[in-house]
Amino acid sequence: MVRDALYQSLLTEARKALHLKIAEEIELRSGNRLAEVAEILAHHYNQTGRVGKAFAYLSMAGSKSVSVYSLDEAATHFTAALALLDKNPDCASDDQVADFLVSYTLLFHMSLQVGMMIDIVERYLARVDRLGDDPRAVLIRHRYASALALNTRYREAAAMQRQTSAIADRLGDSRSRAYSLAGEINVSTIVAPEPLHEFEILKREAIKATSDTADAYLQSWTRFAIGWEEMHRGRTTEARASARELMQVGGLLNDPRSTGFGLWLLSWIALTSDSYAESLEYSEQSLAVAVTPFDRTMSIIGKGTALVLLRRTEEGAKLLEEYRRLSVTRGHLHALGSIDGGIGVCKILQGNIRDGIHLLEEAILRHEKGGYRTAADIQRLFLGEVYLQIIAGNEKLPFPTLLRNLPILLKVMVTASSRIRTLVTHALENPHFDPAGHYVGHAQMILGLLYKAKKKRALAVQHLIEARRILSQFGQTPILARVDAALAELG
Repeated sequence: MVRDALYQSLLTEARKALHLKIAEEIELRSGNRLAEVAEILAHHYNQTGRVGKAFAYLSMAGSKSVSVYSLDEAATHFTAALALLDKNPDCASDDQVADFLVSYTLLFHMSLQVGMMIDIVERYLARVDRLGDDPRAVLIRHRYASALALNTRYREAAAMQRQTSAIADRLGDSRSRAYSLAGEINVSTIVAPEPLHEFEILKREAIKATSDTADAYLQSWTRFAIGWEEMHRGRTTEARASARELMQVGGLLNDPRSTGFGLWLLSWIALTSDSYAESLEYSEQSLAVAVTPFDRTMSIIGKGTALVLLRRTEEGAKLLEEYRRLSVTRGHLHALGSIDGGIGVCKILQGNIRDGIHLLEEAILRHEKGGYRTAADIQRLFLGEVYLQIIAGNEKLPFPTLLRNLPILLKVMVTASSRIRTLVTHALENPHFDPAGHYVGHAQMILGLLYKAKKKRALAVQHLIEARRILSQFGQTPILARVDAALAELG
C-alpha cells in the first residue's frame, strides 16, 4: 500500500522516466535473452509512451505464451499489442506486423475465435502483402483460409487457398509448401474434392513436405487434414491409419494436440460404424488430453453425439446445445451442421419427431447451399435411417407420444419409401464417396433394409449382400452386424 501510494504520488513524467530507466537497464542486462523478460519489458515500455518498444515486447510475450499453450496469458498480451497498433499504426513496421499476425492467428485458431481472426486479418493483411512473397504470408493466409471455412464461407476459403498456394509455389521452401498442401487438402475436402488418384499424389507430397520441417502444429494438422479427407471418402481403413499415425507423432513430439486429433478421428470413425460406446470412449480420451478450446470443442461435439445415439439424450442434448451457442458466438458456424444433426436425432428419440426431422433437413440444406455436398449427403444417410426406423416400426412409442406425432408419422409412412430412395440415390451419385467405401456400404444397407421392410426379398438380399461385401473389410462393426442379422432373417 505504501509502494502504491508513493507510485501514485509521482508526477506522470517522473513515472515515465523511471519506467524507461528500468526497461532500458533490463534490456541492456538481458542481452540475447530478451524473450525471457519480454513480459516485464512490455509492462515498463507500455508506461513510457514508447509504443514501438511496447508493441514489440507485447508481441514477443504473446508468442512465447502461445508456444506453451498459455492461451489466456497470450490473449492478454496480444490484445494490448493490437490496441497499440490500432491507435498508432506506425508503432510497428510491416515486418513486425507479419510476425505479430503469425502468432496471433495461431492463438485464434487454437481458441476457435473464428470471427475475430477474420476481422483482424482483413484489417492488416494489406500490410503483410506489402512484403511481397514471404513465408509468413503463407502461414497467415493458411489460417485465414481455415477461418473462412470454419465460418462456412467455403468459396472464399477456396479462393484464398489458391492465392496461398501460388505464393508457396513461388517461395519453394518446404515449410511454405507443406502449409499450402495441408490447406489444399482441408479446403478441397469441403468444396472441390479431388479425384482419388490426384488426392493420393497430394497426400504423398504433403507428408513429404511436412517431414522436412520441425513444425509440431504442421505435423499434426497435415495428418489430421488427410485423415479427415479419408473419412469423407468413406475410406475407413485409411482414416484409421491416419489417426494411429497422429497418435504416434504425438508421442514422438510429446505433443498432446496431435494425440488428441488422433483420438478425435477414431471417435468419429466409430460413430459412422454405429460403435457408439467406442466413440464415447475415444471422445472422452481426446477430451482428457485437450489443451486448447479447439480440441475441447471437437471432442465435446463427438461426445454429445455419441451420448445421444446411446439414448442418453438429456446428457447429449445439454452438451450439444451449449456448444451450439458457443460456436455461434465464436463464428464457428461450420460446427452447426454436425451439432444440429445430433440435436435433430435427439429430438426424434425424445419423441419430438417433426422438429427433429426439420432440423436434419435444415442441416442438409445449409450444407448444400454452402457448397459442402459431402456433408449434406452424409446427413441424407442419417435422415434415411430415421425414415427407415419409422416405417420398420422397430420403436414402440408410448400412446401420448404416438398421438402427438400422428400427423408427421402418417405423412412419413406414405412418403418414406420414395424419400429414402431419393436421399440414398443422391448420396450414391456423389463422386467424392469411394465406391468401395463406408458410405456407399451404408447406403446399400439402407436400401436393403427398406426393401426388407417392404417385403421385396430379392431386392433386399441384393443390396444387403453388396453392403456386406463393402462393410466387411472394415472389421466386425455394429453396422456390419445389422447387415448380417437382416440377411439371416431373410434366410
